[in-house]
Amino acid sequence: DLSLQVFEASQKGTLSAESFLLVMEGRLTLPQTESLKEQFKNQVPEIKSIKERRVAYAERTFEVESSEKIEVLAEKLKKFSSAGLKLSSPQVVLDKNEIHIGVSL
Repeated sequence: DLSLQVFEASQKGTLSAESFLLVMEGRLTLPQTESLKEQFKNQVPEIKSIKERRVAYAERTFEVESSEKIEVLAEKLKKFSSAGLKLSSPQVVLDKNEIHIGVSL
């Protein structure tokens, strides 16, 4: 029922969340991808949810819900650090509502 969905969204903090795509460019294994998703959620509290939407040879696309606008979140991701992985500076593609980040070992 709709009221239950609205209640659950408000509890998760996603009722007024911004939604955009996060494109990680680079070859990642499944464990590396899962670890990176958890690290994003732990280090960037504005990220409310992150769901895998597309997997290609050297690219993974995620749908992200955030309490911040895309430009603000991209700035926060510049300070993100990951154990064992190198990330390039985030590039915002506003007309596609995407943030692109290069990932390498």
